[in-house]
Amino acid sequence: MLSNYLKRELMVLFYVINKSETSTDEISQNLSISKRAVKETISTINQHFVEYQNIEKFILIEKTGIIQIRSELKSNAVKGHDKM
Repeated sequence: MLSNYLKRELMVLFYVINKSETSTDEISQNLSISKRAVKETISTINQHFVEYQNIEKFILIEKTGIIQIRSELKSNAVKGHDKM
């Protein structure tokens, strides 16, 4: 069974991956979690990508509030790596 924090990370990650762009408000409303939790979760996800994949800023949060996968990584966001 997955812990609550891991479920939240996966829900936010897949929500962002499946949208061309989104916002903290939209994620918060659709996943029924606070805006603060959304921001903290995205920060945690980005930390995991740095630690485990050496990928900086996988999920971008722009000053305008737009949240999206970094464009050069978008096409490969859900593809597996051959050498894990």
